[in-house]
Amino acid sequence: MSLALLLIPLLPLLGCWLPAIAGRGERNAAAWSAGAVLAAPLLLLLAESGGALAGQTLLAGWTWLPQAGLRLSFRLEASACCMA
Repeated sequence: MSLALLLIPLLPLLGCWLPAIAGRGERNAAAWSAGAVLAAPLLLLLAESGGALAGQTLLAGWTWLPQAGLRLSFRLEASACCMA
C-alpha cells in the first residue's frame, strides 16, 4: 500500500492554510507557498504514474470503520492519470 496515493488528494486540503500563514510576511511568500502546495501532489502523481501507465493498477486502502465494513481506498490507473 502506497502512502503517496493517500497524500495526492490530501496535500491540497491540508496545505490550504500555508499561503494564508505565509502571506502575513509578504505577497511573494504567499504566492510561492500556494504554488508549492499545488506542485507537491503533482510531483507525487508523476512519481506514481510510471507503474499506472505501464498497465498496473495501484491500490491503497485502509480500514476506516471495521464494525460497519467501511474502508478508505484509493486507486490509480492509466485513465485516471490522463484525467489528472
